[in-house]
Amino acid sequence: MTAATDGARPDGQEPRRYLIATAVSRYPMRPDWDRPGRVQARERIIDLFTRRLGYRHESALGINPTADQLRDHLRAFCSSAERREDDLVVVYVSGHGEVLDGGGKHALMMSDTDPADLSHTSLPTADLVRLVRGSRFRRLLLILDTCCSGHGANEGVTTALAGLGTQWAPGTAGAELVIMSSAQPDQQAVAGVFPYLLRQAVNSVVTTGNSPDPLSVSAAVQHMNDHPGRAAYHHIGLTLLGPTGEAPGFLTVPRHGERDAGQGPGRPISQWSPHDLEVHPAGITPSVEAGSGKHRLSGYVPRDHDRVLSDLVRSAGQGHSSMAVLVGSSSTGKTRACWEAVQPLSEKGWRLWHPFDPTRAAAALEELHWVGPRTVVWLNETQHYLGDPRSGEEIAAALHTLLVDPGRGPVLVLGTLWPEYARQYAALPEPGTPDPHSRTRALLAGRTLTVPDTFDTAALAAARGLAEAGDGLLTDALTRTSASGRLAQDLAGAPALLRCYEHGTPAARAVLEAAMDSRRLGHGPLLPYGLLAEGAEGCLTDEDWDALADDWLEAAMAYLTAPVTGAQGALVRRRPRGRGLPAAAADGLPRYRLADYLEQHGRRTRQDEPVSAALWQALLVHGDETGFLALGEAAQNRGLFRIAAQFYARADGGAENLARLLEDCGRYEEARPW
Repeated sequence: MTAATDGARPDGQEPRRYLIATAVSRYPMRPDWDRPGRVQARERIIDLFTRRLGYRHESALGINPTADQLRDHLRAFCSSAERREDDLVVVYVSGHGEVLDGGGKHALMMSDTDPADLSHTSLPTADLVRLVRGSRFRRLLLILDTCCSGHGANEGVTTALAGLGTQWAPGTAGAELVIMSSAQPDQQAVAGVFPYLLRQAVNSVVTTGNSPDPLSVSAAVQHMNDHPGRAAYHHIGLTLLGPTGEAPGFLTVPRHGERDAGQGPGRPISQWSPHDLEVHPAGITPSVEAGSGKHRLSGYVPRDHDRVLSDLVRSAGQGHSSMAVLVGSSSTGKTRACWEAVQPLSEKGWRLWHPFDPTRAAAALEELHWVGPRTVVWLNETQHYLGDPRSGEEIAAALHTLLVDPGRGPVLVLGTLWPEYARQYAALPEPGTPDPHSRTRALLAGRTLTVPDTFDTAALAAARGLAEAGDGLLTDALTRTSASGRLAQDLAGAPALLRCYEHGTPAARAVLEAAMDSRRLGHGPLLPYGLLAEGAEGCLTDEDWDALADDWLEAAMAYLTAPVTGAQGALVRRRPRGRGLPAAAADGLPRYRLADYLEQHGRRTRQDEPVSAALWQALLVHGDETGFLALGEAAQNRGLFRIAAQFYARADGGAENLARLLEDCGRYEEARPW
C-alpha cells in the first residue's frame, strides 16, 4: 500500500484512531424488539478496538440514543476542527434494522422510534454517511450490526458516490469508505455474533500472519465467514469505496511489536507466587496489620504422579514440548503438584503464563498464538478453557498447534481437571449426534495424569517425617487424617468447609445451597450478591423464614466468608474492578466464589434436588448473562420451557436454541424471527 492508504503519516507518526460505538437494546414503544445482548456486544467492540487496536472511544453517546441524539453526536464529531485528514474513524451501531415499505430504504430503529410511523421516526442508514459531509477526515469504517444491514451498506456507498462530491469520489487519494455489515440484505442478525467473530479474526494467525503490516479487512471478513461457529444464515458483508479496492489500516496486527521482540505473554516463573496461581493455602501466619496475613504452604510430599511430572519437566528443559493435565477430585493437591514441578524451570529462566483476564477462555484464545519458547502455559481448572462452549475447541486446536510447532518450542502446558470433566471430554458421542469435544478429546489423549484422593502408606510416612522435623501444618493435619489419608483435602480446608455448611444456621445453609445450585445449573463462578440473597429465600422452609432476624443475610455472609482452618471461607468475596466484566457487574456490588470443595459436594449431593422458583427468578434477574445459554438448557432439561425461553432470549448466541424450543412446542410463527 502507499502511504496514503496504509495509514502512515509523512512525518512517521501513526494516524489518530477514534471509535464511536452505540447500541439500541430497549424500545419503549416496541418491547418485543428489545435485545439486552446488544449492550454486551457494544462492550465487546469497545474492548477490542480500545485494548487491542489502539482506538480512543468517544463515549458521550452511550446506549439507547434517539435518532436526533445519534445525528447530533456524529455531526458534532465530524465537524470538529480537531479532526485531521488522516484520522481513522470507526462507527459501530447495533440495533434493530428494517427495510421500509414503499421506498425500500434501510433504516435504523432508535429508542424513540414509533412503530406506527417508521418513515418519520426511524433513522435512514444512509444518513450516517451523509453526516460526514464536510469533515476533514476521509477514512471511515462503518459497522452495521443490524438486521438486513447489507441493504444499508449498499445505500451508504450509493450516498457516498452521489452526494459527497469529490471528497469521496473513486480515485481520490486517501479517501476510503468501508462498510461492514453483520447480515445480508434479507437476513436477520443475532446480537453478539459479529463482535465475537471479529475478535476471533483479529486474533487469528491465519489473518495476521507474521507481518507488522495492518490486518487486511478483507482477510478479516473472510475469516469471519469461514469460522466454524458461524451459523449458515449469518453472512458478514463488506463494501469498499476507495482508490485501492482495499481498506486502510483500520485493523492493526495485535501485539506484533511484542512478538517480533521475542517477548510472548507471561513473566519469569520466579516472579510468581504460588497463591497467584491458585495453589490452596494450607494456613495463614498473622501479620502486624489487622485482617491480613501471609499465606503458608506445608512441606511437600512427592507421590507417584510427581515423578511422572518431573520426567516431563526434565524433557521440556532438554527442548521437547509436552503437556500434562492432572485429574483428581477437589483439593487433592493437583495445582500444588504443578507448582512444585516447574521450579527447576525457574532456575533455567523459563516464563509462566496464566491466562485469566478478561476471562480465562478469552485470554487464552487471544494470546496462545503469541506464546514463545521456554514458556509454561498454566491452565489451572482446565474446564474453563477447553470446556468453554464458544471457544473450547479453538483453544484445543491452538494448543495442539503450539505443541507440534518446533519453531515455538520448547513449551510445557500444565492443567488440572476434576474427574467428571475428564470423563465428559473423553466420552464418544452417539452416532449421528454432535461431537462438541472432538479436538479436546484428541488433545487430552495420553496427556492426563491421575492424582489420587488419598496419601498411601509411604506418602503418609514421608509426611510424618516432615512433621517430626518441625512442620506444624502437617503435624496438625495428620492428627485428623492418619486413618483416612485425605491429607491434601484437610490442608486445603475441605473438612472445615464441609462443617461450615453442615453446622451453619438455616440462613447460612440456604445461601450455600443457592450458590451450589446456581453453579450446578450452569452459572459462572462469580455469584452476584443479589442472586445469593434472593435465591436463598427459596431454600428456606416457612418456619425457618419466619424465625429469621432482620440482619439474617448480613450475619450469614459474614459467617460464610470467614476463613476456616487456615483456608479461605465457604464463599470468597470478589469486588468488580470495572474491567473485562459482564454487564451484570455494573451495579458495583461484590461477587462471591463458592469454594471448590463445596461446589463439588453440591454437585454430588444435590444433583436430584428440585430447584426453587425463587432461585430461577433470581438467576434471571441477577445472573451473569454469559451463563444464560447453559441455564436455559438446564431449565429446558427439567421441562421448564417458559423459563428456558427467557434465558435463551437474553443469552449471547441463544437465538438458535430459542427457535428450536419454540418449534418443538409447535409455535412456528414465533420461532421464525429467531
